[in-house]
Amino acid sequence: MDLKNNIIINDNAGNAASAAINLVSTSTVLTSNNNILVSAEKLASLGGTDYADLADWKAAGFDAGSDSLAVTFASTTDLHLATPSDTDLDLVMPALAAVTEDIDGDARGVFYAYAGADEGTAYPANNDLNIGFADDSDVANWVKDAWEVVSHDAAREALLFADGGWGAGLKRAVNATMGSVYKLTLFVETSGWDAGNMDVSVEGLGNDLIKKSIISEGSTSEISLIGIADGEAGNIYLSGSYPGTHPDTVWVDSVSWDDQYLDVIPSEDLASLRAVALDEVVAGTAVVTATTMGAPIFAQDATAGIALYDWDFINDGIVEEGDEILFVGTRKEYNGLQQVSYTDEDYVVLSKDHTRLFLH
Repeated sequence: MDLKNNIIINDNAGNAASAAINLVSTSTVLTSNNNILVSAEKLASLGGTDYADLADWKAAGFDAGSDSLAVTFASTTDLHLATPSDTDLDLVMPALAAVTEDIDGDARGVFYAYAGADEGTAYPANNDLNIGFADDSDVANWVKDAWEVVSHDAAREALLFADGGWGAGLKRAVNATMGSVYKLTLFVETSGWDAGNMDVSVEGLGNDLIKKSIISEGSTSEISLIGIADGEAGNIYLSGSYPGTHPDTVWVDSVSWDDQYLDVIPSEDLASLRAVALDEVVAGTAVVTATTMGAPIFAQDATAGIALYDWDFINDGIVEEGDEILFVGTRKEYNGLQQVSYTDEDYVVLSKDHTRLFLH
């Protein structure tokens, strides 16, 4: 039995045998989480073992993400959420991908949804950041690794990050929604890094090893990086090294952190991605099997293949056969060819040198 995202209330006070969850059979395999559980008597009974409250029930390995709190309904016979429960964020749970509508046909949240049959109207604030440096208000949020200089360049209206050579690092905390795609965009310029390396990465969200160079000597460049968050708290990380002592500088003109990017949930595999309706935004991972100048890039996983098409994407020469890539784009079909278009800069190489797959 699988119980998730429910509101279960037992108000049968005075009946010691009653419980919010009561399963007599010892053979029942129960999976229960992200519920609202309330009981006027014991909270649960499973195979003859009683659990007095939610703390005892959690200690037994059940409902780690659940809560026990009062819920206000429209009436005893109308179980639509009423004030204040219709905006109570304590009722918000991670959304179930298979449950897209509530009892009235109203859309559930993409990443979060209310427990119970009726969808509420308020959700946790997103974690987006749009940072400029017209003043120094955000400079204190950037933490240097050691001896670097971090300051506000008022004339340029930028964050200035300078070092004397060898190693350098600078971090800025960010938050993300577990399982969602994030996108980081920086506008940066560098000076003195022509013989060194200076990269941007996102650490703490499961993609620490995915890095992109931000070296842009003498001119401002836009640098973007996408990933799938497997945690909720991480850091933007600028890090690099130079062979020997040498004055070097990075200017960050602006930073955009887009959590829940395009409200897209990554597909489990390419077969699932191909089943998404045309013109919907999709995200997926696959291994590149063919790259031809001017033609789509072809990629596969163990379930299916897909063509990836965007003019800059297919011609920039970055993606190679054997690369595992994460991509975001729009489901399209061209003369019967199933593809994802408009990938533009919304891709990243996750790893390299994978063996080509053969589907039968």
